[in-house]
Amino acid sequence: MFVAFFFDDTNPSEREQIERNLQFYRQRTTGVNTEALTHILETVSGQKVVAGAVRNFEPEQHFNRADLARALDTDEPTVFAWIRQLGRPESRYGISVFRRHNDGTYSLSQAMHAALLQILAEREEQN
Repeated sequence: MFVAFFFDDTNPSEREQIERNLQFYRQRTTGVNTEALTHILETVSGQKVVAGAVRNFEPEQHFNRADLARALDTDEPTVFAWIRQLGRPESRYGISVFRRHNDGTYSLSQAMHAALLQILAEREEQN
């Protein structure tokens, strides 16, 4: 079944709908819920741990809490507390930002890293 909708991008309310549709399409193609990530980045732990990990580590690069603590210029127990706090919004939105590996390390997938970079860049443009 094929369904088509037509919107007038000069109309502000229809332009908003166009943006929502494009965002939904991007989420389907990347497999990353950018709306949930935006909410997670609004939390204190998201602003510190997630944004710090994105800025300091490459996609698929393994890192542990000590590596992240050094990158964020803080101590490991503080990073551990932030990661634990991150679990609340993750479970609320049904996503996991970090991949957790058997050896106790974390990493960001390519799609997750790209989506987070895009969200952070959009935030910086707005400020």
